[in-house]
Amino acid sequence: MNKPAAALATLTLLATAVLTATPAQAGDLPQVCTSKHGFDNGSFYCGGAYGDGESLWPLNSGDWVDFVIGLDHAVWFRTTNSGWNSLGGYFTGKVTFTKKLNDLNFTINALGSDGVTTWSRDRTHKGFVTPWYVKS
Repeated sequence: MNKPAAALATLTLLATAVLTATPAQAGDLPQVCTSKHGFDNGSFYCGGAYGDGESLWPLNSGDWVDFVIGLDHAVWFRTTNSGWNSLGGYFTGKVTFTKKLNDLNFTINALGSDGVTTWSRDRTHKGFVTPWYVKS
């Protein structure tokens, strides 16, 4: 088989594989979204393990904090009055919350790069006061 024919056969095979993916397979793949909540329109992952991609935390002031997994796989956040700020890390699932003491004291969690380990980071009125850690 000559090179152009081989290249065409490879492209045909790839196109067939993409077009024959089931909706469940397609739905499990991450997509790229932008905020639907009036925040700055930075891009982040959604779909599959990322769900709708955004995790909103209410503040007593009536503002919100929006947490997402950015295209660099780090946790990013912003408030209604600030730009995006990175908390670093490499994550493969949506941000969740635990230890919900009040609007300024909570813990964020996200699935790590191995797809199994959940990493956490604590926030108080002083900001994020811990590095990323694994709960034991």
